[in-house]
Amino acid sequence: MKVLAFFLGMLFGIIFVFGAVALGGYLLVTKVTPNDISGEAESIFGDLADMSLLDICKDLAALYAQKIGVADTNGKYYSVGEFLTHYNIDAEKAFGVKLTQDVLDIPLFEFFNGQQGTANALSQIKVSAVTSLYTIIAGGNPIVSATVSEKLSQYSLTQLLAEDGVATVLQDVTLADLSPNSFPQDGTDALMTAVGETSVGKLYGAISSSQSLLGQVQTGGALESVGKVSVSAALSQVVGGEAYDMLASVFEDAKVADIVVDDKLNVDQYTNQLRLGSILGCIRQEIDITNYTVAYDGDGYAIYSLKEGDTYYFAKKEDDSQKAYRAQLICNDHYSHTAQCFDYAWFNASYRAEGDHECHPESEYVDGARHYLPVNGVYTALVNLTLQEITGGDVQHIIDKFGTLTIGEIVGGEVSGVLAQFSDMTIGELLDGGIENSYVGVLLGYNRTQVDADAVTDKTDIGGAYIGLYNGGTVMSDDGETWYEASLTCDQSHSHGRACYAYQWKNGNQLVEGMFAKLADKKVNELNTLDDVIQNLTIADVLDEESLSGILLQLKDVPLKDISQQVNSLYIGSALNYLRKEASADGYAEFGVENVLTNGEKFIRYDEKWYEAYLDCTEQHAHTEQCYAFTWYTDDTYLTRVEGIEGLVVNCTISNVGEKLQPQNLTLAKLGIGGNTILDALQDVPLSDIGKELNSLEVGVVLGYTKSGTDWLDAGGNVVLGINGKMANLTVAELSSGDGITAVTQTLTMGDLTESGMVQLSKENTYKLNVIFCTDDNSQFTEGLITYGCNVVDYIIYCNAHSDRDVSAEEFYNMFDHADGCQSTWQDMLMKDFVNTLLSAF
Repeated sequence: MKVLAFFLGMLFGIIFVFGAVALGGYLLVTKVTPNDISGEAESIFGDLADMSLLDICKDLAALYAQKIGVADTNGKYYSVGEFLTHYNIDAEKAFGVKLTQDVLDIPLFEFFNGQQGTANALSQIKVSAVTSLYTIIAGGNPIVSATVSEKLSQYSLTQLLAEDGVATVLQDVTLADLSPNSFPQDGTDALMTAVGETSVGKLYGAISSSQSLLGQVQTGGALESVGKVSVSAALSQVVGGEAYDMLASVFEDAKVADIVVDDKLNVDQYTNQLRLGSILGCIRQEIDITNYTVAYDGDGYAIYSLKEGDTYYFAKKEDDSQKAYRAQLICNDHYSHTAQCFDYAWFNASYRAEGDHECHPESEYVDGARHYLPVNGVYTALVNLTLQEITGGDVQHIIDKFGTLTIGEIVGGEVSGVLAQFSDMTIGELLDGGIENSYVGVLLGYNRTQVDADAVTDKTDIGGAYIGLYNGGTVMSDDGETWYEASLTCDQSHSHGRACYAYQWKNGNQLVEGMFAKLADKKVNELNTLDDVIQNLTIADVLDEESLSGILLQLKDVPLKDISQQVNSLYIGSALNYLRKEASADGYAEFGVENVLTNGEKFIRYDEKWYEAYLDCTEQHAHTEQCYAFTWYTDDTYLTRVEGIEGLVVNCTISNVGEKLQPQNLTLAKLGIGGNTILDALQDVPLSDIGKELNSLEVGVVLGYTKSGTDWLDAGGNVVLGINGKMANLTVAELSSGDGITAVTQTLTMGDLTESGMVQLSKENTYKLNVIFCTDDNSQFTEGLITYGCNVVDYIIYCNAHSDRDVSAEEFYNMFDHADGCQSTWQDMLMKDFVNTLLSAF
């Protein structure tokens, strides 16, 4: 349908180009000719060049009406070529290329004649016209060869569009026809030449019908030409050297079609005896057996031998082969050897030049200046296996091949480290318990120091091993013959078995310690108890002990299985990375408290070691061990003690820290809170009781006074007097109540005010009050004619009598002889009495 669309588009284009030109000309002018528009019109439009554009349209319309649906005597419909000839149009000038006959035969008008017209047009258009049109579009460069065009010209588009049309039309076109350069015809590549001969039509038919491409190599198939190619010719393009020679001899004259059975590749009958060495690109050394003697003949093989000095050389030949190849003896457990005791010797295909290495002709393949080294390692067990052995399901045979290899042979050359321990052990021996009975230390690449077995003394069987002494040190042996340095790992006083001893494993020259030391001393078959091993590891085993601190340091010697239990008894101080200071018990003695000693002033307490301690209980009771807390320090200088909230919990364990932090067990002293008189007074009160204790606290304490008997003393040791002294005896609750201050003021005297400094009187004013409140009524003195008594009235009279000078109250007061306590009369008065008396005096 795409082809049809293309042709329709082309025809419509031609018609509408001319139609558009004619119509446009008609609309513009009716007399203008193409020659009037362009001087080159005649070379393109022919006879149409001298016609007006309107006349062209009329002429074309008449031509269309005359030719539509009309076939000539040959059944052909009016074509592009006839149109060009009718008007003498030069197509090469018009289109830039010369039009081929298949293009000239394309019907011009028939596509517009309904469904039948379209069918008529498609039956007249050749398939080659499609490629010709593409050639025109491509500027004249052919997209297919003339041979292909000729083959395509035998078919119409109707045939192409029919069922299986593509396969039919292209059946005579080959891949080489389409792309000659891709399929050489010079004989250099037989396989590609054969592929080039493949019919495109047949190949398309096979692919579109989902047929197996492998099956197409058989006679009558799309790839029949490929099936006729010999397998050896096909392989020559992908395999070279001895591998090709081997494969060519295997397949001999077989064709590709011969190795395809039931649409599947089947080479078993040819490749069963192909050896893996050839496939891997290894080579064998062909041997001239002229000077060899037959050592064995049977089982399909002949074995030849040649002795040069003390060295034997062997060759092996298959009965159906003309060539003998170098072989090697692989049996070592008997003297009567069959062909199965000899394997071909294989060598690496790459070689070393003579002089580049130390040559060993007894093991190398020397070919002039080329020295081929023997295949080693795991390949030695593989190269002699045939494909039949590999694919035949006889797994045991392959295992047996591997079982004869030693570790040294597998890795090739000298081995060290872990493999050195197994270098002489065969795979079979390893599989038969060789690894299971090996120590993990060996697998980890560790080593043990072996000692002279003859110098070992005091050998003792401890069950599963032997111990002895060597130069005063402990040594151990598994078999009583090979001895290594060991150490005792148990510190209990009991009879020690194998579990209490361990070999001293080293990583290089460094002694292995901790977790890896314990693992190294386990055999592989003991790893099923690995969980027990891990459970008994300590943190010191797992981590570097020098890097431990805090909780980890305290738990370093605890088995992992016991950590959860031990954590509960761990001191918070340790968890916070604080330290206890160790102490010597010298000079200390028991005093009735278990695990605690004293020197009369200080205490020490035992916890696997003796540490500094202090009495932490303030209650008066019989003290137990728990009353003596360890002293914790912030660092190893042991200068700064841990105090405050941290000091409160450092002696707690994980299990009881919650109880310790209950309010009834906390005091301000334990929390390290203080610094003022109130807090200091409440230091030993449990936090749960502070509210109650604060209410009963005396104000004197709050004010920072100290009580001595019934008196309160200030910081200087002076008795507190006045209002402060009165308030000091009140409690906080009394002071804060509504009547507290009132009760104080009702008992307040003038002396309280002056003594507390609330009222400050000058000396003169003090004597004036003495005069006013003087109670010495019988004390008098006479001056002049006037007798004066000790009262404020006489003081005024006396001042008037001496108006020539200032008379002080002190002078007047001291004129009398006073009884004891006269001066304190007004100071001892309650404030209300003082005021009343003062007013009465005036």
